[in-house]
Amino acid sequence: MRDKHLPLIDGDICLLPEQISSKAVNNSAKWFLDRNREIIKKELGEVNYSFDFLHKLQREYTIHNEEFSLFKKLPIKVQQFVSTQCAIMNEDPYAIVPTVPYTNIGYIILDNGIISDTIKTFRLERLFNIRQLGFMMNPTLRNLNLAFNASGFNHTRGEHSLDVVVFMRLIMMNNPEITKYKNLLSIAGVSHDALTPAGSDTTKLIDLELFDEDTHYPELFQMEEWPSLRNRYFVYEEELTEVILNKGIIGQLLDISDKLGYTSRDTWMFAGKFGLLENEFKTPGYIRIEKLLKEAPKFCNVWKDVKIKNDKMTIGGGIRLGRLLTLKTLMAVELYNNPTSRYLEYMFSKRIIKLLFNNGTITRKQLLRWNDTQLEEKIWEFLGCRYYPTHFEKSSYEKFKDGETRQIRIAELKTNNSVIAIPDDFVSVATKTGVDKFSVKRKSKIMTFREAFPEKAKEIEKIMTIESSYGLYIINFGDLNVPKNKYKYLKNMLENM
Repeated sequence: MRDKHLPLIDGDICLLPEQISSKAVNNSAKWFLDRNREIIKKELGEVNYSFDFLHKLQREYTIHNEEFSLFKKLPIKVQQFVSTQCAIMNEDPYAIVPTVPYTNIGYIILDNGIISDTIKTFRLERLFNIRQLGFMMNPTLRNLNLAFNASGFNHTRGEHSLDVVVFMRLIMMNNPEITKYKNLLSIAGVSHDALTPAGSDTTKLIDLELFDEDTHYPELFQMEEWPSLRNRYFVYEEELTEVILNKGIIGQLLDISDKLGYTSRDTWMFAGKFGLLENEFKTPGYIRIEKLLKEAPKFCNVWKDVKIKNDKMTIGGGIRLGRLLTLKTLMAVELYNNPTSRYLEYMFSKRIIKLLFNNGTITRKQLLRWNDTQLEEKIWEFLGCRYYPTHFEKSSYEKFKDGETRQIRIAELKTNNSVIAIPDDFVSVATKTGVDKFSVKRKSKIMTFREAFPEKAKEIEKIMTIESSYGLYIINFGDLNVPKNKYKYLKNMLENM
């Protein structure tokens, strides 16, 4: 039986237990040291301080693993710290991720295994410099006139891809029935976002079909290194494509792991930054997110509830799944579909990147090879500035009762060369909440979440109700740090697309 407080190696993944604060570890080490000095002296030699004690324990653990006699007598926190530090220091890592938000795990991806081989084959290193949320901004609503702060999100598609494959492998470890698909799910999990363009979802807005990662996934099989990976791990094009399209049991596994991955890090980044604001600046939806996180700080441990039997997947009794679906839906309203979040995204996707794409300055091939830094170089070159915008003090977002009234306002702004008006054409749609997609086991029966919890399902769907409005982004070139002598030129170029 595995000790859950110790690292566990499964092929090319070393799972790490939940992180412990250094204060807690030192206190625990000091407590044990004060009460067992003679035993410790016999095993390790003279030890005077907890820091020295921990250092010598790590040395012994490196040599003997947990087999040396003193180790099992140590407090759990000390065992956990020593074994984790040794795993980080002594394994051959491709990537070290100390913690996955809202779970009790971290992990090390070991080099020269199927995950790192896939990353190298499909050249996925660029994903670690592509922001998961593109140019989306943190909607720090300071007051009712929607003053903007251009604080973005720094977590990446690369991090997300690693999280997804680790969730898939964790679920596999709990479900021996699918162990035979280990290679398939490993390659699919880490490569499912391989065709994310530089600029991420912001860039996709210029042509959703052309930049759909899933439908274009087979393009990866044209890469010269693919046959070597395929033949080494016996994973083939047709089955891999099916998984990417969320078909079959491994496709379902990818789907729930993907949702866990992005909800975990997106929520952490959003709640962590936004949480610094005073209460009067938080929206009711954000306060609800904050409340849910306090009630269930490990809500992404949903992976523990996933059971697969006879190629059918259920997700526990539905309690943790309900929290995940609620948080995912709240995030859609408060972040993903929030006009304030999409401010810079709209400026870039609807105007600048689209213009550069349409006139051939940048191509799809380049966007699928570049990272964010390379794309930003082209954007700043076009704008004639070298500084990333930090505050949008002169820009605004206005709402209108109908399209005609909005058009009148756009006409009024035509003569103002310092601003560009961009209509918000976001359409409120019934975004899928997952209540009909995922099944749970309740009262010995398998049923959808809606069938098991009809009232909770209605509550989640009610959150997704987004008010339709005729919005208008009024972007001041000064907020973008654009030289004044370029205002008129840029306005003509961008408004006449």
